[in-house]
Amino acid sequence: MGMGVKVGAAHKNFEPGPTRMTYNPYDLMIDGPGFFPVLTPQGEVAYTRTGSFHVDSQGILQLSNGSKMVPQIVIPTNAVSIGISQSGEVKALLPGAGEAVLGQIQIANFQNEQGLMAMGEGLYKVSLASGPPLQGLPGENGVGLIHQGALEGSNVNVANSMVDMITTQRAYEMGTKVMGVADQMLSATVNIK
Repeated sequence: MGMGVKVGAAHKNFEPGPTRMTYNPYDLMIDGPGFFPVLTPQGEVAYTRTGSFHVDSQGILQLSNGSKMVPQIVIPTNAVSIGISQSGEVKALLPGAGEAVLGQIQIANFQNEQGLMAMGEGLYKVSLASGPPLQGLPGENGVGLIHQGALEGSNVNVANSMVDMITTQRAYEMGTKVMGVADQMLSATVNIK
């Protein structure tokens, strides 16, 4: 007869969430598919959609967990303002020197992003199922554009999730009641003399 149920697979939802404006020049959002490549403190290359970067003591863009953006972009301490275009070009306004190009942000995409292995803290690493990363510039080869001063909000709709959970719970309760009634009917059948 039945052997119960088990989880077949966990589905990752990489659909873009709503835009949350922060106006912080180091907050970056990918509008569309793609991941920021970062180098973790353990020396592994990982991929994330989290764009809440800040500048460390050496001027390198990094996440709060210490993962540094790849390729590394160094922000001068005397920069008056930082501008990041939608195509990922990073420029700084330097006193007495004018505008200087500091680097180019890269975006990675995957043939099967569902195959990425979760590392925790919003980081993912490459697996055989995901295929190798397809590195490129924002806005090219099917990857999204970058928005400076914004972060991606949660792509989960709380109301829909609660309705789905209640529906599942009611279906489970109904199933257990049906099993109880079937058990009572079998018991009555066995006890007929």
